[in-house]
Amino acid sequence: MGDVEITREQLVSFLIYYQQFYSESAESPHKLVLEYIRKTGCIQFDPLDVTGRNADLVLQSRIPGYREEILADLLYRKRKLIDGWDKMMSIYPMEDWPYFERKRSDSLYHLKNSERGKPVYEVAAEVIKFIKKNGPVCSSDMDLGASTDWYWAPTSRFRAALEGLFHAGELIIHNKVKNRKYYDLSSNVIPREIIKRKIFKNEADYHDWYVLRRFGNWGIFWNNSGDGWLGAVKGTELNASVKRLVAADKLRKIGVKNNLNSFFIRADDYSLFEKYMQSDNHTEFAKNPLLKFIAPLDNFIWDRKFIEEIFGFFYRWEVYKPQNERNFGYYVLPVLFGNSFIARFEPRRDKKTKTLFIKNWWWEEGWSQKKISKKIIEKSLNRFCAFLGCTSVSFDISLPENGILKI
Repeated sequence: MGDVEITREQLVSFLIYYQQFYSESAESPHKLVLEYIRKTGCIQFDPLDVTGRNADLVLQSRIPGYREEILADLLYRKRKLIDGWDKMMSIYPMEDWPYFERKRSDSLYHLKNSERGKPVYEVAAEVIKFIKKNGPVCSSDMDLGASTDWYWAPTSRFRAALEGLFHAGELIIHNKVKNRKYYDLSSNVIPREIIKRKIFKNEADYHDWYVLRRFGNWGIFWNNSGDGWLGAVKGTELNASVKRLVAADKLRKIGVKNNLNSFFIRADDYSLFEKYMQSDNHTEFAKNPLLKFIAPLDNFIWDRKFIEEIFGFFYRWEVYKPQNERNFGYYVLPVLFGNSFIARFEPRRDKKTKTLFIKNWWWEEGWSQKKISKKIIEKSLNRFCAFLGCTSVSFDISLPENGILKI
């Protein structure tokens, strides 16, 4: 039991609302992107681009009229956002830079002292001097001789130095040209008052901040160890932080009927929760549900066990699995309809012909094309095509009537 007890259906409804999947706002996409990332903390970046990169896929499912250039504008021109390490490689608000000082210090330590890092750190001063003289650089702009054994594969020492100094906080990603990164000195990009700001008095303060941040990613979440806490805190640290935050009334417990897990919400989000529970918004959305295509590394599905427990939807990203070990396909996206995951599909974009190909579509048990109007499906595909810059949809295969949808 928590301070408040709700049903699973109410929990699901609030989670979808908090994640902004209900949103059909006509406000500026730039404004909505910033609001979402500041509320949830970050979005995960992955360079694979089959039908848009993960970060852009996260935003297209929530922000009407979203296009890839909006995120690039906020990152590399307006400098409201920044590339950094949070839950894996991520994008987070520029003002959050000081909070990750511990992560950067750990990276610098490993760069100086690890077997892989030492040969790279030896050339760090030379690399920084080169950037001071030449401005933002990419990995092909300087030759430091033989390659070095790096964490993901052998690579040039210059490239390894750029990456190592980036994670240590000395460098920042200045801009990207497709997936090619250009690095500059952090002091040339980040405002001085942000760089010099000190936040935490001790390790407990840091853990408490990180735990609150992760609860804010979902709106309501549990404190079970799992993928949702990856990169943040470990089990014992997590439980200690939750106790401190509840005692300080920064976290509040939410009970869910017939579920023995403990769920919590940030006190700062509690008034939003109360207002939503007392409103008719969830009823209205149930009458007019939206169909959304969800990113494979979407914030909302970081914790696969949580999604399976609450939504009854089992999803694994199989992009790095051998083909013969995949249950579905290479780059498969979940399909959310209203408050339910109803399907998953494998899309592919052809930039030359501006065509969105749907290679396969798998309905969840109990769902079929007959349960969703053609108008809703067309609207969602048209919106997805607009985001991708596609002008047509093509289906690679033909399945039975209750299989692939036909537009």
